[in-house]
Amino acid sequence: MKKGKWNGAPSCIDQIQKWFEHSSDVVLRTKTFDNEGRYLLGFLYAPNLVDMQFINEVILPTISKAVQENGELTIDQLSNIMEISMLKKGSDVKEGVESILFSGDLIIINESSNEIYYTPLANSPKRSPEESNIESSIRGDLEMDLLRIYRITCL
Repeated sequence: MKKGKWNGAPSCIDQIQKWFEHSSDVVLRTKTFDNEGRYLLGFLYAPNLVDMQFINEVILPTISKAVQENGELTIDQLSNIMEISMLKKGSDVKEGVESILFSGDLIIINESSNEIYYTPLANSPKRSPEESNIESSIRGDLEMDLLRIYRITCL
């Protein structure tokens, strides 16, 4: 386990990883953004709730470019390129992270500054929460069958 820069405490990424290590609904991805491997960011998200394509095609390249141009990443830099908020220090971090995470936001953990940022990336489900995936596909098949019957009878 890596140690944070203050008082030998566990790093912010390690602490968050420990909180969610048994959750299959949560992914913590780390990425280094400089050539020497010193600038580490963590990305925490629930894959079923966020727009993964947007993360891979927009967020990661944008952050990579910002770090390469400035040598670091701050909330001010991020707010210039995307809608971003910072988790308030002194609040219950675990409760705040859980609330943000399960509302469909992407959480960005800045290891060098021990700051936690978040941006809304909710990808709404294609079905209502009350119905299962099976009900959705059965309903779709039934609707198609009814449409075919209607077309045949109208001809």
